[in-house]
Amino acid sequence: MTRQILTLIILLFTLCFTPACLQSANANTEAVDMEAQQPVKIEQRGNTVIIFNAVGQTAHIYNLVGVEVMSVKIDTPEKRIDLSNQKKGIYPVKVGKVSKKANISGR
Repeated sequence: MTRQILTLIILLFTLCFTPACLQSANANTEAVDMEAQQPVKIEQRGNTVIIFNAVGQTAHIYNLVGVEVMSVKIDTPEKRIDLSNQKKGIYPVKVGKVSKKANISGR
C-alpha cells in the first residue's frame, strides 16, 4: 500500500513539473504582467508633446522628410517635450509602436 502511494506521488510530481507545465505557468504570469501595464499615450498641448506611461523608452521626433530631429529618453511617467524651437510644420513622434503627428506653429 505504501509503495502504491509513493508511486502515485512521484507520478503526480513528475507530471506537474514537466517543461510544458512550467512554460504554461510562465506564460500565464507574463500575460497578467502585460495587462497590468498602462498603454503608451502621446498628446499635444500647444507646442509641447506629452508622453505618458513610457518610462525607459525613447521618443523619436522626425521632420516630414523622415530625418530624426530629436530623440529624448523618457525617465518619468509623464514626460513633456517642448518643440517650440522647431520650425513650423508637422513632426511625427514615435515611442515604441505608438506614433502621433505633432503640428508645431513655429518659433
